[in-house]
Amino acid sequence: AAAAAAAAAAASPADCRECVAIGSLPYDAAERVQGWLFAAGASLHRVEIRPIDAGASGGHAEDHGFGLFVKKNEDDAKNAEESETQKTSSAAGAAAWLFGGGAKPVVLASVPMRLAVSADAAANHDTPAGAVFREMLESGEIDERLAVMLLLIVERRRGEGSPIKAYVDALPKPGEHKTPLFYDANEMKALRGTNLHRAVSAQRRRLASVLKDSAIPAGKKLMRAVASHVPPEEREKKTGGGWLPWWLGGGNGKRDLRRRRATKPSAKPITMDEFLWAYATFWSRALALPIGPDPEASGAVEAIVPGIDFANHSCARPNARWAVANASGREGATAGEPTVTLECLSVPGPGEEVLISYGDKPNEELLFVHGFAERENPHDALVLHPHWMKHADDDDDGGG
Repeated sequence: AAAAAAAAAAASPADCRECVAIGSLPYDAAERVQGWLFAAGASLHRVEIRPIDAGASGGHAEDHGFGLFVKKNEDDAKNAEESETQKTSSAAGAAAWLFGGGAKPVVLASVPMRLAVSADAAANHDTPAGAVFREMLESGEIDERLAVMLLLIVERRRGEGSPIKAYVDALPKPGEHKTPLFYDANEMKALRGTNLHRAVSAQRRRLASVLKDSAIPAGKKLMRAVASHVPPEEREKKTGGGWLPWWLGGGNGKRDLRRRRATKPSAKPITMDEFLWAYATFWSRALALPIGPDPEASGAVEAIVPGIDFANHSCARPNARWAVANASGREGATAGEPTVTLECLSVPGPGEEVLISYGDKPNEELLFVHGFAERENPHDALVLHPHWMKHADDDDDGGG
Protein backbone atom coordinates (compact mmCIF):
# COMPACT_ATOMS: atom_id res chain seq x y z
CA ALA A 1 0.00 0.00 0.00
CA ALA A 2 1.03 3.60 0.39
CA ALA A 3 3.75 3.11 3.00
CA ALA A 4 5.01 0.98 5.88
CA ALA A 5 2.95 1.05 9.07
CA ALA A 6 3.79 4.09 11.17
CA ALA A 7 2.33 6.29 13.89
CA ALA A 8 -0.69 8.30 12.80
CA ALA A 9 -0.49 12.06 12.70
CA ALA A 10 -1.92 13.73 15.78
CA ALA A 11 -3.29 16.80 14.00
CA SER A 12 -5.97 17.14 11.34
CA PRO A 13 -5.00 17.94 7.74
CA ALA A 14 -6.10 21.55 8.22
CA ASP A 15 -4.02 21.89 11.39
CA CYS A 16 -0.97 20.16 9.93
CA ARG A 17 -0.97 22.38 6.88
CA GLU A 18 -0.07 25.23 9.20
CA CYS A 19 2.96 23.41 10.63
CA VAL A 20 6.12 25.01 9.33
CA ALA A 21 8.05 21.73 9.23
CA ILE A 22 5.50 19.97 7.01
CA GLY A 23 5.22 20.67 3.31
CA SER A 24 1.72 21.34 2.00
CA LEU A 25 2.12 19.25 -1.14
CA PRO A 26 1.08 15.86 0.35
CA TYR A 27 -2.04 17.36 1.93
CA ASP A 28 -2.96 19.03 -1.33
CA ALA A 29 -2.54 15.71 -3.15
CA ALA A 30 -4.69 13.96 -0.53
CA GLU A 31 -7.45 16.54 -0.89
CA ARG A 32 -7.36 16.34 -4.68
CA VAL A 33 -7.64 12.55 -4.80
CA GLN A 34 -10.47 12.64 -2.24
CA GLY A 35 -12.28 15.24 -4.33
CA TRP A 36 -11.85 13.08 -7.41
CA LEU A 37 -13.18 10.01 -5.58
CA PHE A 38 -16.25 11.89 -4.36
CA ALA A 39 -16.96 13.26 -7.85
CA ALA A 40 -16.64 9.76 -9.31
CA GLY A 41 -19.19 8.27 -6.92
CA ALA A 42 -17.05 6.87 -4.09
CA SER A 43 -18.02 7.40 -0.44
CA LEU A 44 -15.52 7.78 2.39
CA HIS A 45 -18.11 7.43 5.14
CA ARG A 46 -15.87 7.57 8.18
CA VAL A 47 -12.34 7.88 6.84
CA GLU A 48 -10.10 10.35 5.07
CA ILE A 49 -6.86 10.05 3.12
CA ARG A 50 -3.93 11.61 4.93
CA PRO A 51 -0.12 11.54 4.78
CA ILE A 52 1.43 8.93 7.04
CA ASP A 53 3.47 9.93 10.08
CA ALA A 54 3.37 13.61 9.16
CA GLY A 55 5.85 15.35 11.42
CA ALA A 56 6.13 12.55 13.97
CA SER A 57 9.37 11.19 12.53
CA GLY A 58 11.04 14.53 11.95
CA GLY A 59 11.00 14.04 8.18
CA HIS A 60 8.85 15.41 5.42
CA ALA A 61 5.38 14.03 4.81
CA GLU A 62 6.41 13.29 1.22
CA ASP A 63 8.69 10.54 2.52
CA HIS A 64 5.92 8.45 4.06
CA GLY A 65 3.07 8.11 1.56
CA PHE A 66 -0.62 8.06 2.45
CA GLY A 67 -2.96 6.10 4.67
CA LEU A 68 -6.64 5.99 5.64
CA PHE A 69 -7.56 7.53 8.99
CA VAL A 70 -10.82 7.73 10.92
CA LYS A 71 -12.26 11.22 10.62
CA LYS A 72 -11.66 13.45 13.61
CA ASN A 73 -15.11 15.01 13.49
CA GLU A 74 -17.22 12.07 14.61
CA ASP A 75 -20.51 13.94 14.07
CA ASP A 76 -19.68 14.55 10.42
CA ALA A 77 -18.66 10.92 10.03
CA LYS A 78 -21.91 9.68 11.56
CA ASN A 79 -24.00 12.02 9.41
CA ALA A 80 -22.21 10.81 6.31
CA GLU A 81 -22.83 7.23 7.29
CA GLU A 82 -26.52 7.82 7.99
CA SER A 83 -26.99 9.52 4.61
CA GLU A 84 -25.50 6.46 2.93
CA THR A 85 -27.36 3.80 4.96
CA GLN A 86 -29.61 2.57 2.18
CA LYS A 87 -26.77 2.62 -0.31
CA THR A 88 -24.38 0.61 1.83
CA SER A 89 -26.56 -1.70 3.93
CA SER A 90 -26.53 -4.44 1.31
CA ALA A 91 -22.76 -4.10 1.00
CA ALA A 92 -22.32 -4.52 4.73
CA GLY A 93 -24.61 -7.53 4.86
CA ALA A 94 -22.87 -9.24 1.96
CA ALA A 95 -19.55 -8.95 3.75
CA ALA A 96 -20.71 -10.15 7.17
CA TRP A 97 -19.21 -13.59 6.51
CA LEU A 98 -15.76 -12.00 6.69
CA PHE A 99 -16.06 -11.52 10.40
CA GLY A 100 -17.98 -14.61 11.37
CA GLY A 101 -20.79 -14.98 13.87
CA GLY A 102 -23.22 -13.08 11.68
CA ALA A 103 -21.92 -9.76 12.97
CA LYS A 104 -22.84 -6.78 10.80
CA PRO A 105 -19.77 -4.70 9.98
CA VAL A 106 -19.62 -0.92 9.79
CA VAL A 107 -18.86 0.47 6.34
CA LEU A 108 -15.92 2.87 6.49
CA ALA A 109 -15.63 3.50 2.74
CA SER A 110 -17.12 2.23 -0.51
CA VAL A 111 -15.79 2.56 -4.05
CA PRO A 112 -17.70 1.59 -7.22
CA MET A 113 -16.05 -1.24 -9.11
CA ARG A 114 -16.13 0.87 -12.28
CA LEU A 115 -13.31 2.97 -10.80
CA ALA A 116 -10.99 -0.05 -10.60
CA VAL A 117 -7.79 0.12 -12.62
CA SER A 118 -8.09 -3.22 -14.38
CA ALA A 119 -7.67 -4.98 -17.70
CA ASP A 120 -11.39 -4.43 -18.30
CA ALA A 121 -10.90 -0.70 -17.74
CA ALA A 122 -8.03 -0.75 -20.24
CA ALA A 123 -10.15 -2.58 -22.83
CA ASN A 124 -12.91 0.02 -22.37
CA HIS A 125 -10.60 3.04 -22.49
CA ASP A 126 -12.46 5.94 -24.07
CA THR A 127 -9.76 6.57 -26.67
CA PRO A 128 -8.65 4.35 -29.58
CA ALA A 129 -6.28 2.77 -27.05
CA GLY A 130 -9.25 0.71 -25.84
CA ALA A 131 -9.44 -1.16 -29.14
CA VAL A 132 -5.66 -1.63 -29.09
CA PHE A 133 -5.82 -3.06 -25.57
CA ARG A 134 -8.61 -5.44 -26.59
CA GLU A 135 -6.74 -6.65 -29.65
CA MET A 136 -3.51 -7.27 -27.70
CA LEU A 137 -5.35 -9.07 -24.89
CA GLU A 138 -7.27 -11.29 -27.30
CA SER A 139 -4.14 -12.18 -29.29
CA GLY A 140 -2.10 -12.92 -26.16
CA GLU A 141 0.41 -10.20 -26.96
CA ILE A 142 -0.08 -8.96 -23.40
CA ASP A 143 -1.76 -10.48 -20.36
CA GLU A 144 -4.18 -8.77 -17.98
CA ARG A 145 -1.50 -7.79 -15.48
CA LEU A 146 0.65 -6.15 -18.12
CA ALA A 147 -2.47 -4.38 -19.43
CA VAL A 148 -2.95 -2.72 -16.04
CA MET A 149 0.70 -1.69 -15.89
CA LEU A 150 0.54 -0.21 -19.39
CA LEU A 151 -2.67 1.62 -18.49
CA LEU A 152 -0.91 3.24 -15.53
CA ILE A 153 1.94 4.35 -17.79
CA VAL A 154 -0.48 5.75 -20.39
CA GLU A 155 -2.36 7.80 -17.80
CA ARG A 156 0.82 9.05 -16.17
CA ARG A 157 2.11 10.21 -19.56
CA ARG A 158 -1.15 11.98 -20.31
CA GLY A 159 -0.43 14.33 -17.42
CA GLU A 160 -2.99 17.14 -17.32
CA GLY A 161 -4.90 15.34 -20.03
CA SER A 162 -5.61 12.35 -17.81
CA PRO A 163 -9.00 12.41 -16.08
CA ILE A 164 -7.43 10.39 -13.26
CA LYS A 165 -4.48 12.75 -12.78
CA ALA A 166 -5.45 13.38 -9.14
CA TYR A 167 -5.16 9.67 -8.41
CA VAL A 168 -1.94 9.16 -10.37
CA ASP A 169 -0.40 12.14 -8.53
CA ALA A 170 -1.17 10.46 -5.19
CA LEU A 171 0.75 7.30 -6.12
CA PRO A 172 4.44 6.90 -5.29
CA LYS A 173 6.59 8.56 -7.94
CA PRO A 174 9.11 6.57 -10.02
CA GLY A 175 11.97 5.62 -7.74
CA GLU A 176 9.96 6.10 -4.53
CA HIS A 177 9.00 2.45 -4.08
CA LYS A 178 11.02 0.76 -1.36
CA THR A 179 11.11 -2.80 -2.69
CA PRO A 180 14.48 -4.54 -3.33
CA LEU A 181 13.79 -4.18 -7.03
CA PHE A 182 15.08 -0.61 -6.59
CA TYR A 183 18.05 -1.42 -4.33
CA ASP A 184 21.49 -0.23 -5.34
CA ALA A 185 24.57 -2.48 -5.34
CA ASN A 186 25.44 -1.86 -1.68
CA GLU A 187 21.88 -2.56 -0.53
CA MET A 188 21.79 -5.75 -2.59
CA LYS A 189 24.94 -6.98 -0.86
CA ALA A 190 23.02 -7.00 2.41
CA LEU A 191 20.69 -9.63 0.92
CA ARG A 192 23.43 -12.06 -0.11
CA GLY A 193 22.80 -15.61 1.02
CA THR A 194 19.02 -15.20 1.16
CA ASN A 195 16.25 -16.40 -1.12
CA LEU A 196 15.32 -12.76 -1.55
CA HIS A 197 18.65 -11.94 -3.20
CA ARG A 198 18.19 -14.58 -5.86
CA ALA A 199 14.53 -13.70 -6.35
CA VAL A 200 15.34 -10.03 -6.94
CA SER A 201 18.19 -10.84 -9.32
CA ALA A 202 15.96 -13.16 -11.34
CA GLN A 203 13.14 -10.62 -11.27
CA ARG A 204 15.35 -7.89 -12.73
CA ARG A 205 16.44 -10.11 -15.61
CA ARG A 206 12.88 -11.21 -16.35
CA LEU A 207 11.50 -7.65 -16.29
CA ALA A 208 14.22 -6.44 -18.64
CA SER A 209 13.08 -9.14 -21.07
CA VAL A 210 9.37 -8.29 -20.66
CA LEU A 211 10.13 -4.62 -21.24
CA LYS A 212 12.01 -5.32 -24.46
CA ASP A 213 9.75 -8.04 -25.87
CA SER A 214 6.30 -6.91 -24.74
CA ALA A 215 5.99 -3.57 -22.95
CA ILE A 216 7.88 -1.39 -25.45
CA PRO A 217 6.13 -2.78 -28.58
CA ALA A 218 2.71 -2.58 -26.90
CA GLY A 219 3.46 0.88 -25.55
CA LYS A 220 4.24 2.23 -29.02
CA LYS A 221 0.83 1.09 -30.29
CA LEU A 222 -0.97 2.56 -27.29
CA MET A 223 0.76 5.94 -27.38
CA ARG A 224 -0.01 6.31 -31.08
CA ALA A 225 -3.65 5.44 -30.42
CA VAL A 226 -4.03 7.93 -27.57
CA ALA A 227 -2.22 10.67 -29.51
CA SER A 228 -4.60 10.22 -32.44
CA HIS A 229 -7.69 10.64 -30.31
CA VAL A 230 -9.95 13.66 -30.84
CA PRO A 231 -13.07 13.29 -28.67
CA PRO A 232 -16.31 14.04 -30.59
CA GLU A 233 -18.41 16.91 -29.30
CA GLU A 234 -21.29 14.59 -28.46
CA ARG A 235 -19.07 12.94 -25.87
CA GLU A 236 -19.93 15.85 -23.55
CA LYS A 237 -23.52 14.61 -23.44
CA LYS A 238 -22.71 10.96 -22.94
CA THR A 239 -23.23 9.75 -19.40
CA GLY A 240 -22.92 5.98 -19.41
CA GLY A 241 -20.84 3.06 -20.52
CA GLY A 242 -17.45 1.66 -19.70
CA TRP A 243 -15.05 3.98 -18.02
CA LEU A 244 -16.76 7.21 -19.07
CA PRO A 245 -18.22 8.21 -15.67
CA TRP A 246 -14.64 8.06 -14.32
CA TRP A 247 -13.24 10.04 -17.22
CA LEU A 248 -15.79 12.83 -16.95
CA GLY A 249 -16.40 12.75 -13.21
CA GLY A 250 -16.34 16.25 -11.70
CA GLY A 251 -14.99 19.53 -12.99
CA ASN A 252 -16.10 21.69 -15.86
CA GLY A 253 -16.92 19.36 -18.75
CA LYS A 254 -16.11 21.75 -21.63
CA ARG A 255 -12.94 23.05 -20.00
CA ASP A 256 -11.73 19.55 -19.17
CA LEU A 257 -12.53 18.38 -22.68
CA ARG A 258 -10.46 21.17 -24.24
CA ARG A 259 -7.60 20.42 -21.85
CA ARG A 260 -7.61 16.72 -22.75
CA ARG A 261 -7.64 17.46 -26.47
CA ALA A 262 -4.56 19.66 -26.07
CA THR A 263 -2.55 17.07 -24.10
CA LYS A 264 -0.81 14.28 -25.97
CA PRO A 265 1.34 11.63 -24.29
CA SER A 266 4.97 11.24 -25.22
CA ALA A 267 5.55 8.82 -28.09
CA LYS A 268 8.98 7.81 -26.78
CA PRO A 269 9.52 4.11 -25.97
CA ILE A 270 8.59 3.06 -22.45
CA THR A 271 11.65 3.31 -20.24
CA MET A 272 12.83 0.86 -17.60
CA ASP A 273 12.07 3.43 -14.87
CA GLU A 274 8.49 3.77 -16.10
CA PHE A 275 8.01 0.04 -16.36
CA LEU A 276 9.45 -0.67 -12.91
CA TRP A 277 7.20 2.04 -11.47
CA ALA A 278 4.10 0.50 -13.02
CA TYR A 279 5.19 -3.02 -12.02
CA ALA A 280 5.77 -2.05 -8.39
CA THR A 281 2.55 -0.02 -8.28
CA PHE A 282 0.49 -2.95 -9.54
CA TRP A 283 1.95 -5.60 -7.26
CA SER A 284 1.88 -3.44 -4.13
CA ARG A 285 -1.72 -2.23 -4.59
CA ALA A 286 -3.75 -4.77 -6.60
CA LEU A 287 -6.51 -6.87 -5.04
CA ALA A 288 -7.90 -10.19 -6.24
CA LEU A 289 -11.59 -9.31 -6.60
CA PRO A 290 -14.29 -12.01 -6.86
CA ILE A 291 -16.54 -10.36 -9.45
CA GLY A 292 -18.53 -11.31 -12.54
CA PRO A 293 -21.75 -13.27 -13.23
CA ASP A 294 -20.26 -16.34 -11.54
CA PRO A 295 -17.23 -15.27 -9.46
CA GLU A 296 -16.53 -18.77 -8.17
CA ALA A 297 -16.34 -20.20 -11.69
CA SER A 298 -14.56 -17.32 -13.40
CA GLY A 299 -12.03 -16.69 -10.64
CA ALA A 300 -10.77 -13.43 -9.20
CA VAL A 301 -10.01 -10.29 -11.19
CA GLU A 302 -6.79 -8.52 -10.27
CA ALA A 303 -7.32 -4.77 -10.08
CA ILE A 304 -6.29 -1.65 -8.19
CA VAL A 305 -9.19 0.02 -6.38
CA PRO A 306 -8.48 3.75 -5.89
CA GLY A 307 -9.18 4.82 -2.33
CA ILE A 308 -9.21 1.33 -0.87
CA ASP A 309 -5.58 0.94 -1.95
CA PHE A 310 -4.48 3.60 0.54
CA ALA A 311 -5.24 1.22 3.43
CA ASN A 312 -1.93 0.08 4.90
CA HIS A 313 -0.99 -3.30 6.37
CA SER A 314 -0.72 -4.65 9.87
CA CYS A 315 -0.25 -8.32 10.53
CA ALA A 316 -0.65 -8.00 14.30
CA ARG A 317 -3.27 -5.23 14.57
CA PRO A 318 -5.56 -5.10 11.52
CA ASN A 319 -8.81 -3.32 12.35
CA ALA A 320 -10.64 -3.52 9.00
CA ARG A 321 -11.13 -5.69 5.93
CA TRP A 322 -12.15 -5.10 2.34
CA ALA A 323 -15.09 -6.89 0.73
CA VAL A 324 -17.04 -6.91 -2.52
CA ALA A 325 -20.76 -6.14 -2.58
CA ASN A 326 -23.07 -7.16 -5.44
CA ALA A 327 -20.18 -8.91 -7.13
CA SER A 328 -22.33 -10.45 -9.88
CA GLY A 329 -23.98 -7.17 -10.84
CA ARG A 330 -27.31 -9.00 -11.11
CA GLU A 331 -30.61 -7.45 -10.18
CA GLY A 332 -32.39 -8.70 -7.11
CA ALA A 333 -32.39 -8.28 -3.35
CA THR A 334 -28.91 -6.76 -3.42
CA ALA A 335 -29.34 -4.86 -6.69
CA GLY A 336 -26.80 -2.18 -7.43
CA GLU A 337 -23.45 -1.78 -9.08
CA PRO A 338 -20.55 -3.86 -7.79
CA THR A 339 -18.74 -2.05 -5.02
CA VAL A 340 -15.58 -2.59 -3.01
CA THR A 341 -16.06 -1.69 0.64
CA LEU A 342 -13.76 -1.18 3.59
CA GLU A 343 -15.41 -2.45 6.77
CA CYS A 344 -14.80 -3.12 10.44
CA LEU A 345 -16.69 -4.49 13.42
CA SER A 346 -15.70 -1.66 15.72
CA VAL A 347 -14.74 1.76 14.38
CA PRO A 348 -11.25 2.82 15.53
CA GLY A 349 -10.98 6.03 17.52
CA PRO A 350 -10.99 9.42 15.78
CA GLY A 351 -7.65 10.05 14.10
CA GLU A 352 -6.54 6.39 14.24
CA GLU A 353 -5.22 4.71 11.11
CA VAL A 354 -7.38 2.07 9.44
CA LEU A 355 -5.22 -1.02 8.82
CA ILE A 356 -5.92 -4.19 6.88
CA SER A 357 -3.97 -7.42 6.55
CA TYR A 358 -2.33 -8.27 3.25
CA GLY A 359 -2.29 -11.89 4.38
CA ASP A 360 -0.18 -14.14 6.59
CA LYS A 361 3.08 -13.30 4.86
CA PRO A 362 6.66 -13.55 6.14
CA ASN A 363 8.75 -10.39 6.11
CA GLU A 364 10.72 -11.67 3.14
CA GLU A 365 7.56 -11.61 1.01
CA LEU A 366 6.37 -8.29 2.43
CA LEU A 367 9.72 -6.71 1.62
CA PHE A 368 9.83 -8.25 -1.86
CA VAL A 369 6.32 -7.09 -2.86
CA HIS A 370 5.57 -4.06 -0.69
CA GLY A 371 8.95 -2.75 0.41
CA PHE A 372 8.62 -3.05 4.19
CA ALA A 373 9.00 -5.59 6.99
CA GLU A 374 7.03 -5.83 10.23
CA ARG A 375 9.01 -5.86 13.43
CA GLU A 376 6.65 -8.24 15.28
CA ASN A 377 5.44 -10.43 12.44
CA PRO A 378 4.14 -13.76 13.81
CA HIS A 379 4.34 -15.27 10.33
CA ASP A 380 7.97 -14.38 9.73
CA ALA A 381 10.35 -17.00 8.38
CA LEU A 382 13.78 -16.62 6.85
CA VAL A 383 15.80 -19.20 4.93
CA LEU A 384 19.57 -18.72 5.04
CA HIS A 385 22.07 -20.58 2.92
CA PRO A 386 25.59 -21.57 4.08
CA HIS A 387 28.31 -19.31 2.72
CA TRP A 388 29.87 -22.23 0.87
CA MET A 389 26.72 -22.68 -1.24
CA LYS A 390 27.82 -20.35 -4.01
CA HIS A 391 25.18 -19.25 -6.49
CA ALA A 392 25.69 -17.26 -9.63
CA ASP A 393 22.99 -14.83 -8.54
CA ASP A 394 25.04 -13.85 -5.50
CA ASP A 395 27.40 -11.99 -7.80
CA ASP A 396 24.59 -10.03 -9.38
CA ASP A 397 24.36 -6.95 -7.16
CA GLY A 398 23.65 -4.38 -9.82
CA GLY A 399 21.61 -1.43 -8.61
CA GLY A 400 17.95 -1.09 -9.55
